[in-house]
Amino acid sequence: MKRAAVIGRPVAQSRSPLIHGYWIKSYGLDAAYDRRDGGPDDVRAFLDQIRAGDFEGCNVTMPLKEVVFDMVDEVLPAARSLGSVNTIWREGKRLVATSTDGAGFLAHLDQTAPQWRALDGVITVLGAGGAATAIVDAFVQAGRKDIRVFNRTRERAETLAAKLGSAVRVG
Repeated sequence: MKRAAVIGRPVAQSRSPLIHGYWIKSYGLDAAYDRRDGGPDDVRAFLDQIRAGDFEGCNVTMPLKEVVFDMVDEVLPAARSLGSVNTIWREGKRLVATSTDGAGFLAHLDQTAPQWRALDGVITVLGAGGAATAIVDAFVQAGRKDIRVFNRTRERAETLAAKLGSAVRVG
């Protein structure tokens, strides 16, 4: 049986096992997807389990998205620009990581509101956490020139804006 998991702390709120479990069942896969509660001190041991073949890979949630960045063998460009990852998989004994949040969000927009790319105007993003940062970066990569970030703490929004360039401003 192939195994994968989501790791983070807290992780009980993650919908990943529900979502992945649905696809595993729908396609009749011999697989399981679990939650693994772990903080920064636990993650290296879990990554070693992936490297050893006990798991195919994992999704990463807070507070580990930045912690694991330097613990894998290869970081793909989508995650490198962010300095954080949300997906890790094993290729042989090597661990490869990326961030799928931004690409996934834009793919959803393309499917449900394809006209968004032709619209000219301000993009508004609520939040400045890991997923929001990846989504803002995806908008920047898509060529959007006016992205406003609103966050509960202004300082975090300012940090995101400074990291991602002149197209991003704090709302």
